[in-house]
Amino acid sequence: MQPVNLIKSHTSIPWSSMATRFNGRNIAVAGICLLGTVIAVKLIWDYLKKESASSSLSPAQIDRYKFFFPMSLLPAATLNQDITIAGASIVPDIWRRICEFLPTPKDILHLSQTCKALVGLRTDAQVLQIKWQNHTNDLEKVVFGKEAWNAHFGDVGEVDPIPEALVKALEEPCPFIKGKKVKETHIACWIPTSVNGTPLNLNTLGELVQKPLQGNTSKYEYIWPQAKTDHGDKPIEKGHWILLTKTVLEGSRNKTYDQQKQLVESYSVYEVPTVLSTAIALFMHHARTGERLYNDNPWTVTRCQEKSDGWSLVVGGFAAGGLHVHDTYVNEFIGVGGLRKFPALGT
Repeated sequence: MQPVNLIKSHTSIPWSSMATRFNGRNIAVAGICLLGTVIAVKLIWDYLKKESASSSLSPAQIDRYKFFFPMSLLPAATLNQDITIAGASIVPDIWRRICEFLPTPKDILHLSQTCKALVGLRTDAQVLQIKWQNHTNDLEKVVFGKEAWNAHFGDVGEVDPIPEALVKALEEPCPFIKGKKVKETHIACWIPTSVNGTPLNLNTLGELVQKPLQGNTSKYEYIWPQAKTDHGDKPIEKGHWILLTKTVLEGSRNKTYDQQKQLVESYSVYEVPTVLSTAIALFMHHARTGERLYNDNPWTVTRCQEKSDGWSLVVGGFAAGGLHVHDTYVNEFIGVGGLRKFPALGT
């Protein structure tokens, strides 16, 4: 086995158990590679330079190599300039950098239990704050949360923290489109009860989106009068987070409501969309990105849970003139999207 390959294949194995993985000849090779100071330093340094330069290793992987190599074999140049090797100070710095690549703050606490040197740092508020801030900044690019609402339309009051289940879901494979992640195929949006102190409903939403503080303007091109009468003033009882598919489910067009409902609910956590949640999500996505989902090319609408005069309502056909909310019948344009609601805090 080549020395560099040997190092590469065993960087994540605890040193105390490494000897049991080798036999005869390999023990000798390992001894030369890992205990021969001059050779080991050169091989490690050359390997890290090569891998780093070729971008085949992520920053997290490079830091992992640095963390597991014995400090006595590491030249100062191998470490980032902002990390020192002065006594115990190496542990907090490496700890901080590793934490930046962990999925959630909870994982930081789990990692702290794997090494005695880290146990005392597991409640390091600074580390958790740095990690959570980085995590939140990344999430704000994907979700339409408090910062986005404030920037585009105004104050929505208190917003629940992004649920852990939603954060996890965003990174999972999309159940509807193979090869995509949920964050690529869904809108993640906070549904507030009010904006700037005004209750949010179908009617006030139509007025709000015509005058954003920044971003793209829009409106309803058509809203069925009966739907406006029956549902226009209905309030949102409690703010909550949602995920809404960016288009109708494959195979859902030209079917009855019952058939579409059965299709959506076969995906356990999903349900047929509601009129207001769908309209909010589509308008917010358009305000920030300019993209019109459920649009007129081809004409696409999603059936919703609400009814007026016995007719199921649909939302979509989002064209340059605006969004449509109207009654429906079975035809080739009418499909159904998937809505996932996350319980409001305290429910």
